[in-house]
Amino acid sequence: LAQDLPSPEPQCAPRSHLLVLTHTQTDDMPAPASSHSPRGADAASSLSDTSPGAQKYAQRLPTYKATGNTSIDQQQKASHTLLQEMVGACLRDYTLVLPLYNQFKEILGSRLDPSLDAKEYFNKMTTVLKPDDQSVIVDHLTAVSDLGVADIMAAARHDDDAFSQLLEMDTGLNPTLKAVPQLMQKGVYKAFLRNRSEHNDKPLQALKARGGLLPGGGIDWTRGCYAVDKTPEGLLAKITFRNGDAVDISDQKLSDDFLVTANWSAWRAALERKPFPPIKLHLFFQKTQTGPFKYGKALTATGKAYTDLVNDLAKKHEEGKAKVLGQPIGDHVLQELKTMDEAKRQAAMAKARQQAGKKIADDRQKRVLNLKLKN
Repeated sequence: LAQDLPSPEPQCAPRSHLLVLTHTQTDDMPAPASSHSPRGADAASSLSDTSPGAQKYAQRLPTYKATGNTSIDQQQKASHTLLQEMVGACLRDYTLVLPLYNQFKEILGSRLDPSLDAKEYFNKMTTVLKPDDQSVIVDHLTAVSDLGVADIMAAARHDDDAFSQLLEMDTGLNPTLKAVPQLMQKGVYKAFLRNRSEHNDKPLQALKARGGLLPGGGIDWTRGCYAVDKTPEGLLAKITFRNGDAVDISDQKLSDDFLVTANWSAWRAALERKPFPPIKLHLFFQKTQTGPFKYGKALTATGKAYTDLVNDLAKKHEEGKAKVLGQPIGDHVLQELKTMDEAKRQAAMAKARQQAGKKIADDRQKRVLNLKLKN
Protein backbone atom coordinates (compact mmCIF):
# COMPACT_ATOMS: atom_id res chain seq x y z
CA LEU A 1 0.00 0.00 0.00
CA ALA A 2 2.80 2.43 0.89
CA GLN A 3 4.45 1.81 -2.49
CA ASP A 4 1.23 2.52 -4.37
CA LEU A 5 0.36 5.75 -2.58
CA PRO A 6 1.86 9.07 -3.72
CA SER A 7 4.41 10.62 -1.38
CA PRO A 8 2.96 13.38 0.84
CA GLU A 9 4.24 16.92 0.58
CA PRO A 10 6.73 17.96 3.28
CA GLN A 11 4.30 20.39 4.91
CA CYS A 12 1.70 17.64 5.24
CA ALA A 13 3.70 15.09 7.16
CA PRO A 14 1.57 12.38 8.77
CA ARG A 15 0.76 13.93 12.13
CA SER A 16 -2.22 13.72 14.40
CA HIS A 17 -4.96 15.97 13.10
CA LEU A 18 -7.12 18.49 14.88
CA LEU A 19 -9.92 16.00 14.93
CA VAL A 20 -9.50 13.36 17.61
CA LEU A 21 -11.18 10.26 16.24
CA THR A 22 -13.14 8.67 19.05
CA HIS A 23 -14.52 5.16 19.03
CA THR A 24 -18.23 4.70 19.61
CA GLN A 25 -19.62 1.33 20.60
CA THR A 26 -21.75 -0.43 18.00
CA ASP A 27 -24.96 -0.05 20.00
CA ASP A 28 -24.66 3.76 19.63
CA MET A 29 -24.45 3.53 15.86
CA PRO A 30 -27.29 3.79 13.34
CA ALA A 31 -29.40 0.72 12.73
CA PRO A 32 -27.38 -1.70 10.60
CA ALA A 33 -28.33 -2.24 7.01
CA SER A 34 -29.06 -5.69 5.68
CA SER A 35 -26.03 -7.86 5.12
CA HIS A 36 -27.19 -8.25 1.54
CA SER A 37 -27.35 -4.50 1.01
CA PRO A 38 -25.15 -3.31 -1.89
CA ARG A 39 -24.11 -0.28 0.21
CA GLY A 40 -21.27 -2.11 1.87
CA ALA A 41 -20.41 -4.24 -1.11
CA ASP A 42 -19.22 -1.64 -3.56
CA ALA A 43 -16.31 0.37 -2.19
CA ALA A 44 -16.28 2.77 -5.11
CA SER A 45 -19.81 3.95 -4.37
CA SER A 46 -18.84 4.95 -0.84
CA LEU A 47 -15.97 7.05 -2.12
CA SER A 48 -18.21 9.45 -4.02
CA ASP A 49 -16.86 12.50 -2.19
CA THR A 50 -13.20 11.76 -2.86
CA SER A 51 -11.11 12.95 -5.75
CA PRO A 52 -10.56 10.66 -8.77
CA GLY A 53 -6.99 10.11 -7.55
CA ALA A 54 -8.23 9.05 -4.13
CA GLN A 55 -10.68 6.62 -5.70
CA LYS A 56 -7.99 5.18 -7.96
CA TYR A 57 -5.54 4.48 -5.15
CA ALA A 58 -8.24 3.27 -2.74
CA GLN A 59 -9.45 0.77 -5.33
CA ARG A 60 -5.90 -0.54 -5.76
CA LEU A 61 -5.84 -1.86 -2.20
CA PRO A 62 -5.06 -5.59 -2.20
CA THR A 63 -8.30 -7.54 -1.83
CA TYR A 64 -8.78 -10.14 0.85
CA LYS A 65 -8.75 -13.85 0.07
CA ALA A 66 -11.96 -15.71 0.72
CA THR A 67 -11.64 -18.49 3.29
CA GLY A 68 -14.99 -20.18 2.73
CA ASN A 69 -16.04 -19.35 6.28
CA THR A 70 -19.07 -17.02 5.98
CA SER A 71 -18.47 -15.18 9.26
CA ILE A 72 -14.76 -14.56 8.59
CA ASP A 73 -15.35 -13.55 4.98
CA GLN A 74 -18.03 -11.02 5.96
CA GLN A 75 -15.72 -9.55 8.57
CA GLN A 76 -12.87 -9.28 6.08
CA LYS A 77 -15.11 -7.72 3.47
CA ALA A 78 -16.41 -5.10 5.87
CA SER A 79 -12.95 -4.18 7.17
CA HIS A 80 -11.60 -3.95 3.61
CA THR A 81 -14.37 -1.51 2.64
CA LEU A 82 -13.70 0.61 5.72
CA LEU A 83 -9.99 0.60 4.92
CA GLN A 84 -10.77 1.98 1.47
CA GLU A 85 -12.74 4.78 3.10
CA MET A 86 -9.74 5.51 5.29
CA VAL A 87 -7.35 5.61 2.33
CA GLY A 88 -9.65 7.99 0.50
CA ALA A 89 -9.65 10.32 3.51
CA CYS A 90 -5.89 10.08 3.89
CA LEU A 91 -5.44 11.19 0.30
CA ARG A 92 -7.65 14.19 0.92
CA ASP A 93 -5.52 15.23 3.89
CA TYR A 94 -2.30 13.40 4.80
CA THR A 95 -2.51 14.67 8.39
CA LEU A 96 -5.29 12.15 8.97
CA VAL A 97 -3.12 9.10 8.47
CA LEU A 98 -2.00 8.38 12.04
CA PRO A 99 -5.27 8.96 13.95
CA LEU A 100 -7.31 7.13 11.32
CA TYR A 101 -4.97 4.15 11.41
CA ASN A 102 -5.10 3.98 15.20
CA GLN A 103 -8.87 4.25 15.22
CA PHE A 104 -9.15 1.61 12.50
CA LYS A 105 -7.21 -0.83 14.68
CA GLU A 106 -9.38 0.04 17.66
CA ILE A 107 -12.60 -0.65 15.76
CA LEU A 108 -11.28 -3.96 14.46
CA GLY A 109 -10.28 -4.91 18.00
CA SER A 110 -13.87 -4.45 19.20
CA ARG A 111 -15.22 -6.45 16.25
CA LEU A 112 -16.58 -4.82 13.15
CA ASP A 113 -20.24 -5.37 12.26
CA PRO A 114 -20.07 -6.61 8.63
CA SER A 115 -23.66 -5.54 7.93
CA LEU A 116 -22.99 -1.87 8.75
CA ASP A 117 -22.05 0.43 5.90
CA ALA A 118 -18.39 1.46 6.07
CA LYS A 119 -19.37 5.07 5.47
CA GLU A 120 -21.40 5.05 8.68
CA TYR A 121 -18.44 3.67 10.60
CA PHE A 122 -16.19 6.28 9.08
CA ASN A 123 -18.53 9.11 10.12
CA LYS A 124 -18.52 7.76 13.67
CA MET A 125 -14.73 7.83 13.65
CA THR A 126 -14.65 11.57 12.92
CA THR A 127 -17.21 13.13 15.20
CA VAL A 128 -15.42 14.93 18.03
CA LEU A 129 -13.89 18.36 17.70
CA LYS A 130 -10.79 18.36 19.88
CA PRO A 131 -7.19 19.49 19.35
CA ASP A 132 -4.60 16.83 18.69
CA ASP A 133 -2.14 18.41 16.27
CA GLN A 134 0.04 20.32 18.71
CA SER A 135 1.81 22.51 16.15
CA VAL A 136 -1.42 23.90 14.72
CA ILE A 137 -2.96 24.46 18.15
CA VAL A 138 0.15 26.15 19.52
CA ASP A 139 0.30 28.41 16.47
CA HIS A 140 -3.31 29.42 16.99
CA LEU A 141 -3.00 30.01 20.72
CA THR A 142 0.14 32.13 20.40
CA ALA A 143 -1.61 34.22 17.75
CA VAL A 144 -4.68 34.99 19.88
CA SER A 145 -3.14 35.23 23.36
CA ASP A 146 -0.21 36.74 25.21
CA LEU A 147 1.14 33.25 25.90
CA GLY A 148 4.39 32.12 24.34
CA VAL A 149 5.19 28.66 23.02
CA ALA A 150 7.10 27.83 26.21
CA ASP A 151 4.12 28.89 28.36
CA ILE A 152 1.69 26.70 26.41
CA MET A 153 3.96 23.65 26.39
CA ALA A 154 4.62 24.05 30.12
CA ALA A 155 0.86 24.15 30.71
CA ALA A 156 0.47 20.97 28.65
CA ARG A 157 3.13 19.21 30.73
CA HIS A 158 1.32 20.29 33.87
CA ASP A 159 -2.13 19.19 32.62
CA ASP A 160 -2.84 16.88 29.67
CA ASP A 161 -6.06 18.80 28.98
CA ALA A 162 -4.42 22.23 28.79
CA PHE A 163 -4.77 22.51 25.01
CA SER A 164 -8.48 21.73 25.01
CA GLN A 165 -9.08 23.97 28.03
CA LEU A 166 -7.35 26.94 26.42
CA LEU A 167 -9.18 26.36 23.14
CA GLU A 168 -12.53 26.07 24.88
CA MET A 169 -12.05 29.39 26.64
CA ASP A 170 -10.83 31.03 23.45
CA THR A 171 -13.56 29.75 21.11
CA GLY A 172 -16.49 29.06 23.43
CA LEU A 173 -16.91 25.65 21.77
CA ASN A 174 -17.88 22.50 23.60
CA PRO A 175 -15.13 19.88 23.11
CA THR A 176 -17.75 17.24 22.32
CA LEU A 177 -19.15 19.27 19.42
CA LYS A 178 -19.54 16.98 16.42
CA ALA A 179 -17.27 18.01 13.57
CA VAL A 180 -18.80 18.51 10.14
CA PRO A 181 -16.76 17.06 7.24
CA GLN A 182 -15.39 20.44 6.08
CA LEU A 183 -13.47 20.80 9.35
CA MET A 184 -11.32 17.84 8.34
CA GLN A 185 -9.49 20.32 6.10
CA LYS A 186 -6.80 21.97 8.15
CA GLY A 187 -7.22 25.37 6.48
CA VAL A 188 -10.96 25.44 7.21
CA TYR A 189 -10.39 24.31 10.79
CA LYS A 190 -7.86 27.08 11.43
CA ALA A 191 -10.22 29.66 9.92
CA PHE A 192 -13.01 28.30 12.13
CA LEU A 193 -10.89 28.71 15.28
CA ARG A 194 -9.92 32.28 14.31
CA ASN A 195 -13.55 33.15 13.64
CA ARG A 196 -14.71 31.86 17.02
CA SER A 197 -11.86 33.58 18.85
CA GLU A 198 -12.63 36.95 17.26
CA HIS A 199 -16.35 36.46 17.87
CA ASN A 200 -15.57 36.07 21.60
CA ASP A 201 -13.26 39.12 21.68
CA LYS A 202 -10.13 36.97 22.04
CA PRO A 203 -10.53 36.10 25.74
CA LEU A 204 -6.95 34.80 26.03
CA GLN A 205 -5.25 37.96 24.82
CA ALA A 206 -4.35 39.10 28.36
CA LEU A 207 -4.42 35.83 30.30
CA LYS A 208 -0.73 35.99 31.20
CA ALA A 209 -0.88 39.69 32.06
CA ARG A 210 -3.78 38.99 34.46
CA GLY A 211 -1.67 36.45 36.34
CA GLY A 212 -3.12 33.40 34.61
CA LEU A 213 0.08 31.33 34.81
CA LEU A 214 1.05 29.32 37.87
CA PRO A 215 4.71 29.22 38.99
CA GLY A 216 4.83 25.50 38.24
CA GLY A 217 3.76 26.02 34.64
CA GLY A 218 0.03 25.35 34.80
CA ILE A 219 -2.90 27.66 34.11
CA ASP A 220 -4.51 29.44 37.06
CA TRP A 221 -8.16 29.03 36.15
CA THR A 222 -9.31 31.38 38.88
CA ARG A 223 -8.39 33.90 36.13
CA GLY A 224 -10.70 32.16 33.69
CA CYS A 225 -14.18 33.09 32.46
CA TYR A 226 -15.74 33.98 35.82
CA ALA A 227 -14.64 35.64 39.07
CA VAL A 228 -16.64 35.11 42.27
CA ASP A 229 -16.57 37.68 45.09
CA LYS A 230 -17.39 36.80 48.69
CA THR A 231 -18.82 38.75 51.61
CA PRO A 232 -17.08 39.04 55.02
CA GLU A 233 -19.82 36.77 56.35
CA GLY A 234 -18.63 33.90 54.14
CA LEU A 235 -21.31 34.09 51.45
CA LEU A 236 -20.99 34.44 47.70
CA ALA A 237 -21.78 38.02 46.75
CA LYS A 238 -21.14 38.66 43.06
CA ILE A 239 -20.19 36.86 39.87
CA THR A 240 -18.27 38.76 37.20
CA PHE A 241 -17.86 37.53 33.64
CA ARG A 242 -14.58 38.10 31.79
CA ASN A 243 -16.07 41.01 29.79
CA GLY A 244 -16.86 42.92 33.00
CA ASP A 245 -20.57 42.09 33.25
CA ALA A 246 -21.52 41.33 36.84
CA VAL A 247 -24.56 39.99 38.67
CA ASP A 248 -25.38 40.21 42.38
CA ILE A 249 -26.11 36.78 43.92
CA SER A 250 -26.06 37.73 47.60
CA ASP A 251 -29.77 36.96 47.80
CA GLN A 252 -29.01 33.30 46.97
CA LYS A 253 -27.32 32.81 50.36
CA LEU A 254 -24.67 30.50 48.92
CA SER A 255 -21.81 29.70 51.28
CA ASP A 256 -18.24 30.28 50.14
CA ASP A 257 -17.38 26.59 50.32
CA PHE A 258 -18.80 26.19 46.82
CA LEU A 259 -16.00 25.55 44.32
CA VAL A 260 -15.85 26.97 40.80
CA THR A 261 -15.17 24.16 38.29
CA ALA A 262 -14.38 24.20 34.55
CA ASN A 263 -13.72 27.94 34.68
CA TRP A 264 -12.18 27.79 31.20
CA SER A 265 -15.69 27.38 29.77
CA ALA A 266 -18.29 30.14 29.52
CA TRP A 267 -21.03 27.51 29.31
CA ARG A 268 -19.80 24.63 31.49
CA ALA A 269 -18.29 26.53 34.44
CA ALA A 270 -20.25 25.77 37.57
CA LEU A 271 -20.47 26.13 41.34
CA GLU A 272 -20.13 22.73 42.98
CA ARG A 273 -20.44 21.40 46.47
CA LYS A 274 -21.20 17.78 47.07
CA PRO A 275 -23.70 16.26 47.46
CA PHE A 276 -25.62 19.11 45.76
CA PRO A 277 -25.89 19.21 41.95
CA PRO A 278 -23.65 21.75 40.19
CA ILE A 279 -25.04 25.21 39.38
CA LYS A 280 -24.01 26.50 35.94
CA LEU A 281 -22.64 30.05 36.29
CA HIS A 282 -24.04 31.32 32.99
CA LEU A 283 -27.57 30.81 34.33
CA PHE A 284 -27.12 33.79 36.66
CA PHE A 285 -26.76 36.01 33.56
CA GLN A 286 -29.68 34.53 31.64
CA LYS A 287 -32.33 36.97 32.93
CA THR A 288 -30.35 40.06 31.90
CA GLN A 289 -28.87 38.41 28.78
CA THR A 290 -25.44 39.73 29.73
CA GLY A 291 -22.12 37.96 30.27
CA PRO A 292 -21.74 35.01 27.87
CA PHE A 293 -25.18 35.67 26.36
CA LYS A 294 -23.84 38.84 24.73
CA TYR A 295 -21.93 36.60 22.32
CA GLY A 296 -24.95 34.52 21.31
CA LYS A 297 -25.86 30.97 22.16
CA ALA A 298 -23.27 28.22 22.05
CA LEU A 299 -22.97 26.42 18.72
CA THR A 300 -24.55 22.98 18.57
CA ALA A 301 -24.08 20.13 16.09
CA THR A 302 -27.73 20.30 15.03
CA GLY A 303 -27.88 24.09 14.82
CA LYS A 304 -28.11 25.83 11.45
CA ALA A 305 -25.74 28.58 12.60
CA TYR A 306 -22.93 26.05 13.00
CA THR A 307 -23.28 24.41 9.58
CA ASP A 308 -23.83 27.74 7.82
CA LEU A 309 -20.69 29.20 9.38
CA VAL A 310 -18.53 26.23 8.46
CA ASN A 311 -19.93 26.13 4.91
CA ASP A 312 -19.16 29.82 4.48
CA LEU A 313 -15.60 29.39 5.77
CA ALA A 314 -15.08 26.35 3.54
CA LYS A 315 -16.29 28.31 0.51
CA LYS A 316 -13.91 31.18 1.26
CA HIS A 317 -11.09 28.68 1.77
CA GLU A 318 -11.72 27.11 -1.65
CA GLU A 319 -11.93 30.54 -3.28
CA GLY A 320 -8.61 31.45 -1.70
CA LYS A 321 -7.01 28.27 -3.02
CA ALA A 322 -8.44 28.94 -6.48
CA LYS A 323 -6.83 32.38 -6.54
CA VAL A 324 -3.47 30.91 -5.59
CA LEU A 325 -3.76 28.18 -8.20
CA GLY A 326 -4.95 30.62 -10.87
CA GLN A 327 -8.41 29.10 -11.20
CA PRO A 328 -10.88 29.76 -12.60
CA ILE A 329 -8.94 31.05 -15.59
CA GLY A 330 -10.31 34.27 -17.10
CA ASP A 331 -10.58 35.06 -20.82
CA HIS A 332 -7.62 37.45 -20.69
CA VAL A 333 -5.46 34.71 -19.15
CA LEU A 334 -6.50 32.26 -21.85
CA GLN A 335 -5.70 34.84 -24.54
CA GLU A 336 -2.29 35.46 -23.02
CA LEU A 337 -1.55 31.75 -22.91
CA LYS A 338 -2.65 31.46 -26.54
CA THR A 339 -0.34 34.33 -27.50
CA MET A 340 2.56 32.70 -25.67
CA ASP A 341 1.92 29.37 -27.41
CA GLU A 342 1.77 31.14 -30.80
CA ALA A 343 5.05 32.94 -30.08
CA LYS A 344 6.71 29.64 -29.15
CA ARG A 345 5.39 28.06 -32.33
CA GLN A 346 6.66 30.93 -34.48
CA ALA A 347 10.08 30.77 -32.80
CA ALA A 348 10.24 27.03 -33.40
CA MET A 349 9.31 27.48 -37.07
CA ALA A 350 11.91 30.24 -37.51
CA LYS A 351 14.57 28.04 -35.98
CA ALA A 352 13.55 25.15 -38.23
CA ARG A 353 13.72 27.40 -41.32
CA GLN A 354 17.14 28.64 -40.27
CA GLN A 355 18.43 25.11 -39.82
CA ALA A 356 16.92 24.05 -43.16
CA GLY A 357 18.51 27.04 -44.92
CA LYS A 358 21.87 26.23 -43.38
CA LYS A 359 21.58 22.62 -44.50
CA ILE A 360 20.72 23.68 -48.07
CA ALA A 361 23.69 26.07 -48.11
CA ASP A 362 26.01 23.35 -46.81
CA ASP A 363 24.75 20.87 -49.43
CA ARG A 364 25.21 23.43 -52.19
CA GLN A 365 28.78 24.12 -51.05
CA LYS A 366 29.51 20.39 -51.05
CA ARG A 367 28.24 20.06 -54.64
CA VAL A 368 30.43 22.97 -55.77
CA LEU A 369 33.49 21.38 -54.17
CA ASN A 370 32.70 18.04 -55.82
CA LEU A 371 32.41 19.70 -59.25
CA LYS A 372 35.76 21.44 -58.81
CA LEU A 373 37.42 18.18 -57.83
CA LYS A 374 35.97 16.37 -60.88
CA ASN A 375 37.17 19.10 -63.21
